[in-house]
Amino acid sequence: MLSTAITDSTHRPSSMPVLRHTSMHSVTMTIEQQPTLEGQSRSVIEKVSPLVRRIADRMNFDLGGLSGTGSEGQITVNDLRTLIFPEKDSMDTVTEKASDSTKMVTPMKASSNNIREASDQKDYILQPLNHIRRITGEKLSTAKRDIPHFYLSVDCEADSLLDFKREHGNSEASRFSINDLILYAVARALKKHPAANASWSHEGIRIHRNVNLAVAVASDHGLLTPVIRNAESKGILAIASEMKELKERAKNGKLGKEELMGGTFSVSNLGMYGIQQAIAVINPPQACVLAVGSAETKPLSRNNKIFHASIMNCTLSSDHRVLDGAEASRFLACLKLFLEEPLHMLV
Repeated sequence: MLSTAITDSTHRPSSMPVLRHTSMHSVTMTIEQQPTLEGQSRSVIEKVSPLVRRIADRMNFDLGGLSGTGSEGQITVNDLRTLIFPEKDSMDTVTEKASDSTKMVTPMKASSNNIREASDQKDYILQPLNHIRRITGEKLSTAKRDIPHFYLSVDCEADSLLDFKREHGNSEASRFSINDLILYAVARALKKHPAANASWSHEGIRIHRNVNLAVAVASDHGLLTPVIRNAESKGILAIASEMKELKERAKNGKLGKEELMGGTFSVSNLGMYGIQQAIAVINPPQACVLAVGSAETKPLSRNNKIFHASIMNCTLSSDHRVLDGAEASRFLACLKLFLEEPLHMLV
């Protein structure tokens, strides 16, 4: 069978094996020089460690004339490595072969000064946690870990709500926002479905008589949730006026501690940021939080006809220890009715 020797006289040392291709599935290795340890002097053998002796015997390398760098001139694995790869002079040298050339790369030792300078040049700005941010993080981390959340989502046609706001909420005597209408609708729905206006305690489930809405407000100090107390007994204008005042106090950092406590149900409206849907974390010990998205125009089909409507998503996060899916669904269905047909919540 025709065989082709693969050699490289430029880079291959004289003691390196030559590969000969003999078939598609087998490669044999022949040695140009095949001395064994058997013919070597006893003095050389005594200088060779058992490991080096086994490697040299297996690969048929002649150790004669090789100077050892170990203690008392013992031949080490490093010495054998130098014999096999003459261009490598230590275990710490990295060899890269590219095309027909060999490039030597030696690891650089970084000085302690360089390391210290690199560590001082951070690629971020550390913002210390203020009291509100720390408390919020700890409280919501505990809530997400310990509360068995479940989520229900519903799309509401908001055109009637938007029309109601345009017709009744833009005058000087009667001014309110879409968010105020949502809060009013939530309070009315909770009054009809008090199971969602509840909180968890080790003694049992507390069904609250009054609806105290904790409304998420963004501020420079962090997320705040000032409370509108007894919202079920207040009209739209009263809720709008109180909400406006609470927002101003929150942004100016003037909210009192008592104004942030006692909430029985939370509402987070991200619609003004263009967020279509959000899923909020429950604020313990409350059992529910409602996340509201923006009103987006989307095509709908009804009675085999295509039309466009403003769709607003509402997603309810609930504590499964306090209420089940049916109770949460009844509340959400009632809220959907109020938002789609605002006149129903005025009755």
